[in-house]
Amino acid sequence: MDEVGYLTYGPDAANVLFHVVNDRHLRKRPIIFTANKSPLTAWGDVLHDHDLAEAIVDRTLARGRLLVLDGPSHRTLDSKALQAHPTPDKISGNPRTTFPEPPSYPYVFHHNGTYYMVPETGEAQEVRLYRAAAFPYEWQFERAILAGEHLDPSILHFGGRWWLFSQRARQELALHYADDLKGPWIEHPQSPLVRGSVGTSRPGGRIPESGGRLIRFAQDGEVTHGRRVRAFVIEELTTLLYRERELPESPVLNASGSGWNADGMHHLDALEVAHGVWITAVDGKRIGKHFSWRVAARRIAGFFAV
Repeated sequence: MDEVGYLTYGPDAANVLFHVVNDRHLRKRPIIFTANKSPLTAWGDVLHDHDLAEAIVDRTLARGRLLVLDGPSHRTLDSKALQAHPTPDKISGNPRTTFPEPPSYPYVFHHNGTYYMVPETGEAQEVRLYRAAAFPYEWQFERAILAGEHLDPSILHFGGRWWLFSQRARQELALHYADDLKGPWIEHPQSPLVRGSVGTSRPGGRIPESGGRLIRFAQDGEVTHGRRVRAFVIEELTTLLYRERELPESPVLNASGSGWNADGMHHLDALEVAHGVWITAVDGKRIGKHFSWRVAARRIAGFFAV
């Protein structure tokens, strides 16, 4: 529901909205609000009923999360006024975060009330940890937590420890662990878990927990880079032992042969918004076909040579 509090509501608005929210709360279905007024203080005035507003907010936040976004409106990013007075180096009035390379794999996670990000910074020859100063626009560099070129580093907190999966050179799947997010990080005794496999070594997204099981996703690039995503259930994860097996549903994503994901799908991010209810963001690629005079000339020359 977009822009709650932006328009003026009638006297029965609180009753209608309460029934919608309560129904989704009881059935454990997702709901998203955007508002320019704080639900904790102003919704009673907006809905003309402070008691019902409190009940609506209570049910929404019982299993939800309140995110406060401070920044310019994206609706006006391409307006003529902004084009005439551009400020590409600033967001929310502060300097934009500078990364050593474009964050192609911005692995964002939440811990102890703070948002963190571990983007892919392989060209810098280290894994870097960033903390959100003003989520989601501004990030502050905390420290390098791991040395070396690690592709698509994927981090999670499980069993009282931090775990980090990444791909190293020679298609190796590396695993490190630490007691503290900032380190020191120790390489697992079974690492690399995978050697020389272009189909299973590169992480393919966040590692979620489903029904008490951790699911590791891997990019399968055996046919072409980012062709599909395979899924593995982690059966044992300790500082001494690691064991996994591929799920029978794997691959869980694949090139469709047409449309936006015709040639590949190689990342996913799954979030459980309620018990048994998941929302998943995926990517896809489509390789454009272009006419090449050089290729055509070679084919024509080959035809006449015959």
